[in-house]
Amino acid sequence: MTSASDSIVVIRHDVECVTAEKHYTPCGTAGGKRLIAAGTTASLGHSPLPLDITVDEDVAVPMRDGVVVYADIYRPAHATELIPAILQVGPFGKNGGPNKHNFNKWPWRFGCPKIATSGLEGFEALDPAYWCLHGYAIVCVDTRGTWKSTGNVAGFSKKEGEDNYDVIEFLADLPWCNGKISMAGNSYLAITQWFTGAEQPPHLACLAPWEGMSKEVFELRSLPGATLVRISKTMCCYLRRPD
Repeated sequence: MTSASDSIVVIRHDVECVTAEKHYTPCGTAGGKRLIAAGTTASLGHSPLPLDITVDEDVAVPMRDGVVVYADIYRPAHATELIPAILQVGPFGKNGGPNKHNFNKWPWRFGCPKIATSGLEGFEALDPAYWCLHGYAIVCVDTRGTWKSTGNVAGFSKKEGEDNYDVIEFLADLPWCNGKISMAGNSYLAITQWFTGAEQPPHLACLAPWEGMSKEVFELRSLPGATLVRISKTMCCYLRRPD
């Protein structure tokens, strides 16, 4: 329900009724730490935040070969104990990127109305509002060679698994973290988990790959020919750096 003042009143089953008159915009290239207050909406039509969330934007994470990848970290602002983190790694833009709005192009948004999410979620990624409410930090990372992250693209490879290993161990040492890191996400964000698990990071607690294309990944990495060419061309469309 929207009034002339752009105030949104939402009733959710898991939180109290809240009124939102504030809107959150990521810092972009500025980085730094921000507090998003409870009741804030990411965009019109999405659900207001049920709690205060601290966002650490553009956190620089060093890789073993000198490359630096960048992360946005969402965590409950008033946590009273150390918390676990859920890591999401992909090339689509850690704060959503252009693909974030693809849902709006399809009828009924694939059965996921705007009001069901906060709008902070990235493409194929988890909603920080839901998981922060349940005591987790959400960490969104741009893979090497995409967006601001340095280096050359190494998607679906041992190198990407090593990068994710380094991110996991970096997160485990942060002062708010209890040392337990999981990974989650759909499609690309799922496929990259196979390569991460193979590296066996000490602080990796679990993997949650959705639609991880295990058969297709095997063919991509193991069989020569048209499959590799076709998928490589598709990935190049996603991994191109913005000018």
